[in-house]
Amino acid sequence: MNRWISYALVAVVLSAGAFFYQSSQSRDLPNFGMAEAQTADAADAAEVDKSLVVEMALGAEDAPLTVIEYASFTCPHCRSFHENTFKQVKAEYIDT
Repeated sequence: MNRWISYALVAVVLSAGAFFYQSSQSRDLPNFGMAEAQTADAADAAEVDKSLVVEMALGAEDAPLTVIEYASFTCPHCRSFHENTFKQVKAEYIDT
């Protein structure tokens, strides 16, 4: 009895694997929709209103070093940087 259950389980797993393999081949997953998404992103970027974006800078304009920061308001790593590391960076590089 256990042997038949094992055979049935192997058959189900193989059938599921064959199904998912064939379905992934028909959709061409690695390139699925990428060209369309890039075209849509480029079109959306041209239409974005940037008049409300405030340019923020710290330090002297003629400083020999420029650091550009990219951050997200919802990213926990960005939050940690601003709560901990930014104070040291500001003290050592911007305030001097």
